[in-house]
Amino acid sequence: MKIQLRPVPRRIYASFDHDYVQLSTDFQQKINTYWQQLLKGGRDLYNGDVFYIDQITLTSEKLSMNLKQSTYKHYLYSVNHNLHHSLRCSSLFAAALIKTSDHYFAIGQMGEHTSTPNRLQCPGGGVEIDDYDQHHILFKQTIVRELLEEVNLDCHHPQHITKLYPAYIKTGGHNGNIAMMFQAFTPMSKNELAQHFLSYTNDLKSKGQNPELKKLLFIRHRRKDVENFLKERSEPVVDYLKYWLRCVAI
Repeated sequence: MKIQLRPVPRRIYASFDHDYVQLSTDFQQKINTYWQQLLKGGRDLYNGDVFYIDQITLTSEKLSMNLKQSTYKHYLYSVNHNLHHSLRCSSLFAAALIKTSDHYFAIGQMGEHTSTPNRLQCPGGGVEIDDYDQHHILFKQTIVRELLEEVNLDCHHPQHITKLYPAYIKTGGHNGNIAMMFQAFTPMSKNELAQHFLSYTNDLKSKGQNPELKKLLFIRHRRKDVENFLKERSEPVVDYLKYWLRCVAI
C-alpha cells in the first residue's frame, strides 16, 4: 500500500479487548524458527506484547481502530516477510523528527544488534499496551518515552525540548502500520545535540548496554539538502522517511 502522511484527525478512538490474535500452529512455528535464527545471529531482542490492528476506519475527522494483541516476534516476522493481510501483524508506533536551533533535522541510525541493523529512521518506537487508556492511544506518552530512551532528550526539560506536537498520521506501507508523526524542537544546535548524544551513548556502553541508535545524522532543512541526503544514502532507510522530510523541507 502507498504510504500517506495525513493531517491528524480530530478524534482517535480505539477499542481493545486484550485478546491475543489466534495463529495456526504451523504459522506460529515459522515465527518461532525465524525468531531463533535472529537470536543466534546476535540480535538483542525482547519478545514483548504489541498491538495488533484488527480493523481500522480512517476519515479526515476520525480514526477508529479495533485492537487485539500479539507478540513482537509475530510483528517482526510480518515486517520481514511478504504476508497476506490476514496473517500480518499491523501495529502502532510513534516517531519524532527532531529539529535543532540551527535548522538541522536529526535522523538516527539503528545499531547492528537491533531488529533493523543500520537502518536510518527517526527516533521512536512501538506503542506499548500501557499506552492505551479508556479508548485512547497515548501516542505522546510513547514518543516522550522513546526520545528519552534513544536520544536522552527529556521532553519535560526546556533545555532539551521546547515544543513537541503531532504533525501527521502515517498510513500504508508494506506492513500497514499506523504511526503518529511528531515534530520535536530542541534549543540545542546540531553540534550540541551531537555531543549530548555521544555522551549518552558512551555512558550506556560503559555500563555494558547497547544503545539502540548508534549515531545521529544531520540534514540541513532546505529541500536541496534533503534531496541530496536521500540520493546519497546506501544504508537501509525506513519507509516513511523520504515522504516526511519532503513534507517539512523548505
